[in-house]
Amino acid sequence: SEARGGLESQVATAEEAKKAHEKSIAALQKKAEAASKATELFKDQVAEVRATLKSERSRIGTLVTELEFKDRQLKAAEKNQRKREAVHKKVHAELKALKEATELLEENKRELEDANGALLEAKKALQNSLNEAEKRKKETKEEADRARDEAKKSQEKQQRLTGVISVYKEE
Repeated sequence: SEARGGLESQVATAEEAKKAHEKSIAALQKKAEAASKATELFKDQVAEVRATLKSERSRIGTLVTELEFKDRQLKAAEKNQRKREAVHKKVHAELKALKEATELLEENKRELEDANGALLEAKKALQNSLNEAEKRKKETKEEADRARDEAKKSQEKQQRLTGVISVYKEE
């Protein structure tokens, strides 16, 4: 009976151990199911992260392309700005040269106007001199004509006198 009691006790312990083992197996199965669910969830998350990474890589590629395009635009704009500044400097220099040339032209114009005034005065003086010379020429011609007439008259007189003298001499 003691052996039976010991055996029953061992059976009871074995049954308890079996129950505990079954509980342990059930708990492990639950853990395995939970781990399997967690693995599936992890796989889903990994797939989602991979999709997100792919999407982000694509977006980063697009952003890099846009940045490169904007960089080229900026460089072109800077180049155009430098060109505009160079053109502005050139135009400014040309305007300055044009202003100086205009001032020189104005000065030359004033000098030409002064010279023109002097030429007009010289022309008037020359015209007056010509008029005076023409008047003197006319007067001189008239005097020469008178002197010729007087010389002619005088010569005629002398010829008459010579004729009279020669008539007297012949007599």
